[in-house]
Amino acid sequence: MRGIDVSSHNQWPFNNVTETAYQASDFLIAKTTQGTGYVNPYGDRAIQRAIADGKPFGFYHYAGGNDAVAEANYFYEHSKNYFGHGIPVIDWEGYQNSAFGNASWVRAFVDRIHGLTGVWCMIYVSASAIPQVANCADDCALWVAGYPVNAASWDVPSFKYSIEPWTAYTVWQFSSAGGVDRNVSSIDSAAWQRIAAGDGAAQQVQQPTQQQPEQPYYAVRLANGRWLAMMRGLQDTGGSNDDYAGMFGQPIGYVAIGGVGKYRARSIKHGWLPYVSTYNLNDLNNGCAGDGSAITGLEIPNSGIKYQVHILGGGWLPWMIGNMDTGGSRDSFAGNGKQIDAIRIARA
Repeated sequence: MRGIDVSSHNQWPFNNVTETAYQASDFLIAKTTQGTGYVNPYGDRAIQRAIADGKPFGFYHYAGGNDAVAEANYFYEHSKNYFGHGIPVIDWEGYQNSAFGNASWVRAFVDRIHGLTGVWCMIYVSASAIPQVANCADDCALWVAGYPVNAASWDVPSFKYSIEPWTAYTVWQFSSAGGVDRNVSSIDSAAWQRIAAGDGAAQQVQQPTQQQPEQPYYAVRLANGRWLAMMRGLQDTGGSNDDYAGMFGQPIGYVAIGGVGKYRARSIKHGWLPYVSTYNLNDLNNGCAGDGSAITGLEIPNSGIKYQVHILGGGWLPWMIGNMDTGGSRDSFAGNGKQIDAIRIARA
């Protein structure tokens, strides 16, 4: 699963970049409290949205370095309705935390929360500071921060950090670029709920030795200016049974694609347009491909991706795999010069 974490910095309603990332996310973790005197005014709204959207959620307390038990009590009092439903988190960082470096502080905090709720907190910590919280490894799940590339993208880089004494992370924050914290988790929503329920199995959830790659996500904007619901592979996140993005009979003016690397579109007005490599429905210049006129071609060079287009008034053309046409032509793109009204994209 992929997800974002948010604080008041991300605003409410979410700012544009956060909203785009949220739409592409499977889970959300929101800040609720800090120290013994701050409550995030937007925390509950973000959590309630995740609940309404059926997304697993977490909620976190940012350590301020006061008495650990006092901060745990404060977190509990202002977050008590979330326990048993989402994963509680203690955020252990050096900024605005006078106790940073104290290896007993987090232990005291998580013990207090467990005593109040029967649930163990997950611990957010940078990879370099894991020794400060190592005494919690037998009880608490690990949310580790480390940015080997730190790109504003959902492309997950190779993990290269030591996390001992943990044998696996539950969540990895792999990027903070572009105004959004991006995370990946190797567990599914059922395992997430088991941790939230407090069954003590958090640290036992092992990262698969070989994760299945996630499906690309994409959305199309019709030439009339309307964005349709995001697709995840061949599944419509808007709830329909369609396995494609588009509306037969309505030409597509823009397409936004994430998780595939670079891509480009050909339009009636300007021909082939420059490559883009991000998914951002609010940036028609760099966050999607197209110019508003009807798209007549689509190219995704990634050989791990298959894609197919439907011609307005016609039918589906053969699948492309990267730049290879499975129909036998030598074309390096999907399209035949006619207007496109539907698109399918998935892992090859």
